[in-house]
Amino acid sequence: SSGINAEYGDVREIGVQFTVELVSELFERNLTPGVHIYTLNREIGPNHIVKNLGLYSKDRSRRHFPWQVTANSQRLASEEVRPVYWAMRPKSYITRTKTWDEFPNGRWGNSANPAFGDLEDYHLFYMTKPVQKAKLLEMWGDSVESIDDVREVFLCFLENKNNRHGTQVTSLPWVYEQLQSETILIKEHILKLNRNYLFTINSQPAVNAAKSNDQTFGWGPKNGYIYQKGYIEFFAQSRDAKIIIDLITKYPVLSYTISDKDGNDCYTNHQKNCPIALTWGVFPGREIIQPTIADYKTFLIWKDEAFALWEEKWACIYEEGSESRENLREIVNDMYLICLVDNDFIEATSLWQFLDEVIEKIQERENGARAESDLSC
Repeated sequence: SSGINAEYGDVREIGVQFTVELVSELFERNLTPGVHIYTLNREIGPNHIVKNLGLYSKDRSRRHFPWQVTANSQRLASEEVRPVYWAMRPKSYITRTKTWDEFPNGRWGNSANPAFGDLEDYHLFYMTKPVQKAKLLEMWGDSVESIDDVREVFLCFLENKNNRHGTQVTSLPWVYEQLQSETILIKEHILKLNRNYLFTINSQPAVNAAKSNDQTFGWGPKNGYIYQKGYIEFFAQSRDAKIIIDLITKYPVLSYTISDKDGNDCYTNHQKNCPIALTWGVFPGREIIQPTIADYKTFLIWKDEAFALWEEKWACIYEEGSESRENLREIVNDMYLICLVDNDFIEATSLWQFLDEVIEKIQERENGARAESDLSC
């Protein structure tokens, strides 16, 4: 029809409107007690339909776990634990583990246990909805001249604002969608990191005994309490990673894993076969449930995916051999991936105190370099 724009979003909205009117009429005439909506791996339209029908509940306490569950009945009945690293890329994790015979239940256990399958079997990066190259160029820039261009993309995403070309940055290679409500509580800390070239891709604030029906942190059965350790994951340039490595021993309450792209320069104080509980819940008549963990061996697998996404999702939008593609590769080759856990979830101050000290050292170095440059002029 000449009145319909061929853009997918416009077609989707017409389909949503038609479906809402149709289902509303079925309900009003008592012709059906419910409807079955097929998502076909495109959840945006079905979500709009459910919300417009008034069937969407904002009660977060209805979440089974703090991560996205799958419709697989065997998995839904048994899976209770996941590593934190894929929190922003759940479809990738689900695909990686889809052939597992058993799923971690109650505790993650030893990741070397063959019952858990091999995470490395599914090193896939194409789990997100397809996005046109032109759209990505609009969001992430049609060129990368320096690390400042990378910083602009991260800051525009975090601040939910348009870039210099007037396009809103709605996603990053590691993050499907805008910030979760719990992340907004630590947004100023995260912005400070990114302004200083520490590029965050995953985080959670500390929580001490939030009710399980809490609108932001709630999950699991009623009348329970939720706990979380503070967590942050980010990329840093090698010179900044060195500052972090030098300072972090002053903060024994922090657990850390730090690695370069190839895994040749890796630092950790994790016990190699002892996962760290990051999120847990206490509920009436049940054992403690700990659905989110950090694990050293699993981090090393995630590290490969996290670094590869720079190339598979970002650098690839520029022509092979182009200056932008080579600039981005050079930037990434100098990066380290850093994961930090604050084990004191009650005071919950050590993580941010440490990172503030790191930023102070970074700024001192930069100020010194500028002063030296001014003198030489």
